[in-house]
Amino acid sequence: EEEEEDGAESKQQDEESARLDQLMGSMRWLTRGRRKAKEIIAKTLEKKSYSSDEVLMQKGGAAEHIYFIEEGTIEVFDDGETLRKELKRGESFGAVELLFGLPTSFTKAAGEAKVWRLPKETMRKISSLQGSKSMNSICKFLNKVSLFNVLVPEEKFSLAKSMEQRTFYHGEEIVREGD
Repeated sequence: EEEEEDGAESKQQDEESARLDQLMGSMRWLTRGRRKAKEIIAKTLEKKSYSSDEVLMQKGGAAEHIYFIEEGTIEVFDDGETLRKELKRGESFGAVELLFGLPTSFTKAAGEAKVWRLPKETMRKISSLQGSKSMNSICKFLNKVSLFNVLVPEEKFSLAKSMEQRTFYHGEEIVREGD
């Protein structure tokens, strides 16, 4: 009987470990292949359950976590009343607000929900490993380009994550017409 309990507990730990690995895969922008960042995240991720209508973030507050949804649906509201979007398993929220000091949106569980939370302190540690100044400078640049004014902060952040900085030297060819 004791062996069955140990086996069930081991299976549960293996399943949770696999979910964490999957979660880490969805955080490539955060870890960028750095083993140290992954280790820090694995040690500090907090699993939390929310009941229906339980509030995760208040409108206009300061972000304390980045949230990664494992189960359930999370609703994000523009003004506390108008539903902006529904987030489901595998999606995340709170990163833009936390990284750039933006006010949070009113966010609540649409039903029973399980999330993983990454604390602000962990983000500071990881940012120091990865040079978040680069990401900040990219976002500031995007804010200055009028073409991107139609994007909401989350979209600008997604764009910034996909950009990479390159240095070109005087006379070096950057783009060739017709390519």
